Amino acid sequence: MACYEKEKLRRLLVVCGHFMYHQTHQGGGQAAVLTLLQKDGPMTQKALQEKLGIRSGSVSELVGKLEAKHLLLREKDPADRRKVVLKLTEEGASRVRFHLPKPPQTLFDGLTDQEGCELTALLEKLLASWER
Repeated sequence: MACYEKEKLRRLLVVCGHFMYHQTHQGGGQAAVLTLLQKDGPMTQKALQEKLGIRSGSVSELVGKLEAKHLLLREKDPADRRKVVLKLTEEGASRVRFHLPKPPQTLFDGLTDQEGCELTALLEKLLASWER
């Protein structure tokens, strides 16, 4: 099988772009919720609001969006059935890795200097062709 498949290359660029976006746009609302739930575990919406330091309406909106994306669940607290706790889904937990910031200088540590030069040249060539 050839290493150059246009659809595979497109998908890889999309995933890399998504990853790079989240590494350079730290602290977004949904990312902050996912990261907190990953770090601190299930919690009430009120506890989440206090940790984020935002209004209850803002938390409700964030939670609703994440729930619609199947990234978190609202579940009855087994210790107190009157309370609802927020919990990451498996999908939500797997997405957290895109939201954990890394120092920008480490993003390309997986490449040798030569590979970095080659990738830079190829991306510049591709971008130039798109701009024509």
